[in-house]
Amino acid sequence: MQKNRGTEIIFGLIFAVSAISGYLAYRYHQYITEPVTIRICNANESEVNLINQKLEQMTSGARGEVDIIFVVEKLSPNNSGQCMKNAKLDFCTIVIERHSLGGGTIWHEVFHAHFLSLPEKAKREWRAMLGRPDYIGDAWDKENLAAFPHDGLISPYGRKNIDEDVATWGEAIHNHLNDQLSWLRLPFDKQNPIYPQILAWFLKWDFINQKQHDRVNEIFN
Repeated sequence: MQKNRGTEIIFGLIFAVSAISGYLAYRYHQYITEPVTIRICNANESEVNLINQKLEQMTSGARGEVDIIFVVEKLSPNNSGQCMKNAKLDFCTIVIERHSLGGGTIWHEVFHAHFLSLPEKAKREWRAMLGRPDYIGDAWDKENLAAFPHDGLISPYGRKNIDEDVATWGEAIHNHLNDQLSWLRLPFDKQNPIYPQILAWFLKWDFINQKQHDRVNEIFN
């Protein structure tokens, strides 16, 4: 989920603390798998282990875009996670609610960070592939849940904008790989050729690895 006006203050504070005093202000742990180092702030040992387990399932290219994961008790209403990237500093912070650590929110927000780092070519390819420039913003919540997935749209939230479209797809892929509740486990037209194309795009742009691609692609064969 991208930044909204209700969370500008918390992100401003987090960036200020991170840039000025770094780990001095918060207890933190490091996730280190070369060449990636991520500071995990305000989390206990079991939470750090859970976050690390999820990060280790992601490609180094995807998780490599994240500098800090900050765990909080509560974000703004209806938000379980937020991703914000400072282009000038090339610095990315993810904020996630503590109760959401067990679900797919980590994957969702890391994919936001990765997508923000990609060249415009990747975004043009996504739009051309799916043929839908008609994202509908906040009106997504009026969509019929029972109609999804369809025609490459994985969920109503994916209709909000291209960023949520990609992040929601990535979250669904990892939920499926981990036998968690996923939109990919619902009945839909799995013979539509758009779905293998989407997986190929995720592989090309380093959201998933070949093994993950092949496992998910099995449901479309």
